[in-house]
Amino acid sequence: MMSGFNFFKFGNCKFMRYLFILLFSNFLFVNSLAGNLIYVANVDDNSVSVIDSNTNSVIATVAVGQNPEFVATTPNGQFAYVSNFGDSTISIISTSSNTVVGIINLPPNSSPNEIVFTPNGSFAYVANNNDIVSVIETAGNTLIKTISLSAGSEPNGITITPNGRYVYTANQGNNTVSVIETIGNTVLTSIPLTIGGSPYDLAITPNGNNIYVAELSIDQISVIETAGNTLTSIISLPAGSGPAGLEVTPTGALVYVADSISSAVSIVETSGNILIGNLSIGASTAPQDVAITPDGRYVYVTEYLNNSVAIIETTSNTLIGRIGVGLNPVGISIAIIPQPPLPNPILPPRHFNGKRKK
Repeated sequence: MMSGFNFFKFGNCKFMRYLFILLFSNFLFVNSLAGNLIYVANVDDNSVSVIDSNTNSVIATVAVGQNPEFVATTPNGQFAYVSNFGDSTISIISTSSNTVVGIINLPPNSSPNEIVFTPNGSFAYVANNNDIVSVIETAGNTLIKTISLSAGSEPNGITITPNGRYVYTANQGNNTVSVIETIGNTVLTSIPLTIGGSPYDLAITPNGNNIYVAELSIDQISVIETAGNTLTSIISLPAGSGPAGLEVTPTGALVYVADSISSAVSIVETSGNILIGNLSIGASTAPQDVAITPDGRYVYVTEYLNNSVAIIETTSNTLIGRIGVGLNPVGISIAIIPQPPLPNPILPPRHFNGKRKK
């Protein structure tokens, strides 16, 4: 009867053990570096907190311009752009060193809000409170174009289609959504929403088919179909919610909404455009913005009055922790840091049965 195969008795036992340990150690090394950095704009102490998603702890605090409200990270994860509402500048943070490596001066009194990048990272679009969208070429970090919206628009939120062809802005001042064509950087149309809704933020589904707009003053989410740029659905939230920032999960199945007045997070199912959950995350925390990890497992929510970021686990939709940050955090963004390649193992001289091959 043939005996069972014994791995460590085949060939050189020491060599095989060495190889196993080396490969396993390399695996642990790479996975210890894997993970993402989370950037949080603290509006009232002129700083950005940097959170390591592996440990959910702050690893750096970066001084930026006056009253930083929002932050966006480049598609390659190398930089975080911070909109400084108070002095109309954009601070550029290197994610490798967590230091400011550049500053872009916008026209005086621009008062920048949200930022979005084209999918290839070549351009950044900035929604400014003075009815302007700024276009920045990221190669030289230069302002190359200003796009004028209707007077009184006061755009706050901004998003872009997955193919990079269209930019959408949520205009708090006149209750509309503007559509910008990026090839010519011209305004194509304006989509009217409910009067008095004060659209604060908007997020697009991964397939680019629908845009969800948080209307702060009337506790609802409006759904826009991008094919015709038409309003197709309205989702009512609990009275007194005050929806602010929102984001769609990577699968496109759900939308998480920061309810700034009720201190809750609303959860919308996109297949039927219905509210399926409303998670209270503590009294008087004033949630502002949402970021979702690339794997969709965790939602991070800035809490303006609590000087913290709440962490929600999406499988059970439960609050699992908090991270203390700076004073009055608003914007949040996750930098997707590329995983380093597996190091090549350094193997010992080749042996067979404990003897060097001649």
